[in-house]
Amino acid sequence: NLASEEKWISADYYVLNLVDGEYSLAPAFLGNVEYVAKYGEKYGFKKNYFIQTMPYGGGSHDRVPTYEDIRLQEYALLAFGMDSISLFCYMTPNVNGEFSEVQEAMIGRDGKPTPIYDAVKKANQEILKFDHVYLQFDWKGVFTCDAGKTEVGKSRTRYNCFSTISDRLSIEDVQSVSSVTCSQNTLFGYFGDEYANDGFMVVNYNDPHNIKESHVTMEFEDQRGYNKAILYRGGEKSIVQIEKNKIDIELGAGEGVFVIPYCE
Repeated sequence: NLASEEKWISADYYVLNLVDGEYSLAPAFLGNVEYVAKYGEKYGFKKNYFIQTMPYGGGSHDRVPTYEDIRLQEYALLAFGMDSISLFCYMTPNVNGEFSEVQEAMIGRDGKPTPIYDAVKKANQEILKFDHVYLQFDWKGVFTCDAGKTEVGKSRTRYNCFSTISDRLSIEDVQSVSSVTCSQNTLFGYFGDEYANDGFMVVNYNDPHNIKESHVTMEFEDQRGYNKAILYRGGEKSIVQIEKNKIDIELGAGEGVFVIPYCE
């Protein structure tokens, strides 16, 4: 019965660039991820996206992904409510016009794990430690913050990677948050669960080779009365105090933290 079969929407577009020694993120990546997220929600499809886990081609994607590169991609996908993540590639393809002899994936042509295998394993294990919590939340959208800017809005970004997101929320759309500030460009996934708890996937969305650390401050609406937050960092749970409606979050290169504010 085709009507009862689980339906999926899936796509790929790879984000890690290296051109003339300059590391960067492909701006169109988030726009493509948003397309999958938006239409998956609209039609009730499960949502999947591929991440870049090997260098390929002779152009801008000839870049060996690090652990920080892998987690950047995975946390960005979580910010858009993805249900699963696929890998390009697991086994190294045969040498051809797209893959050179020196370009290897997670498993090399000799059948042995490469350093990329360990990087992906580490990032995946982080997510698997808290996915049971993450999956209890429904995705509501994303909002963004430019480095050093307090303004958050649909038309207020100077960061080319955020400009491709067509339906960014403004801070007014997020009833529990009054403002955010960040030292580096920050992506926020916005979620809610059946008990009216809000959740936020906060991602240091900058090329991990160029930007190592980011400081983020989230200020919550006073009437919410939040005084604590659960944080999942590297898959590990911690509880921190919210003082004067504010929480400070330090993010490493390519790092994402899942934040659940609450009152006790």
